[in-house]
Amino acid sequence: MKAGLADKKKATQIKHEKRKKAKQQPKGHKAKDELKEQVAAEKQRKAEQDRLLNEQKQAELKVKEQRAMIKQMLEHHSVKEFKGDVAYNYIYQEKAKTLKVTAAIKDSLAQGTLAICAIDNNVYLMPDVIARRIHSIAPEVILVMHERGAEQVVDDDDPYADYQVPDDLMW
Repeated sequence: MKAGLADKKKATQIKHEKRKKAKQQPKGHKAKDELKEQVAAEKQRKAEQDRLLNEQKQAELKVKEQRAMIKQMLEHHSVKEFKGDVAYNYIYQEKAKTLKVTAAIKDSLAQGTLAICAIDNNVYLMPDVIARRIHSIAPEVILVMHERGAEQVVDDDDPYADYQVPDDLMW
């Protein structure tokens, strides 16, 4: 009004409209809306947290089930009579290990009809069919599994191509 932009009548009309708008809304209405929004946001956050926790528990349960299934397969289908006097070397937990087997078992391992598996520091000899099924579930359990009838590919530039490694080489 002092600047001359509005007169007294216009000022009272604006005040009247503001008061009328304020009277139309119940007291504390804004506070209740904010509280409802906060409660809804908290519920949504809690539901999301519960969902993530549930997914994590389901994943842990699935891993336990798979591990139990693999252990049962290993114990049920493993070759029981393999002890012999021929040494077969393999790597387990970054260490070279030796397994004393019969000559027939060693040939089967080399041909790919048997595989070496380990779980909970127990070593098992498995038929390749079962070992492939286990490999599809948990590849870290399989220690040695050769392909059946796999031919070695010789590189043309290999200077030692004429000197093939014999199959019965002991290391």
